[in-house]
Amino acid sequence: MRSNSGFTVIELLVALAVAAILLALAAPAFTGMFASYRLTSTTNDLINAIGLTRSEAIKRNRSVTLCRTDAAGDDTCAATEGAWNSWIIVAPGADVIRRGEPGLTGSNLRIESAFASETLSYAPDGSPSQNAAFTVCTPLDVADNRRIVDIGPGSRISTTRAAGGCS
Repeated sequence: MRSNSGFTVIELLVALAVAAILLALAAPAFTGMFASYRLTSTTNDLINAIGLTRSEAIKRNRSVTLCRTDAAGDDTCAATEGAWNSWIIVAPGADVIRRGEPGLTGSNLRIESAFASETLSYAPDGSPSQNAAFTVCTPLDVADNRRIVDIGPGSRISTTRAAGGCS
């Protein structure tokens, strides 16, 4: 008498059906998790760009500007207001120090600023030209769908989480 080992087709189909049901229940949670990860990652990229702008101003002993551009390859700051889909760090009379694209393609993220002229400049002593904020948000249904990056007195950068609409 031989013993059979392995699965029958029916047992395999039942296992696949259970796995599919569990995956369908978990998918919305993963969507929220990935949206929250992208939001945090983009916010950290922005904070790093602010820090680099400040350190370059101090290192070069001249004013350095972080500004929004109209397109990814532009070497000049945008003249109009809009979303920060690409940015540059530039010192007057110098080439672009660094370019950035927050990787917004397909992620539904939006970056906005409250800066005059869509620029943030740092003086050679490391002080910002203005105290204002960036807002990074996603319209997806996740808890605390906004990150607010404040640049305050003494070049202090703070980040807060908030809920609300994403324009």
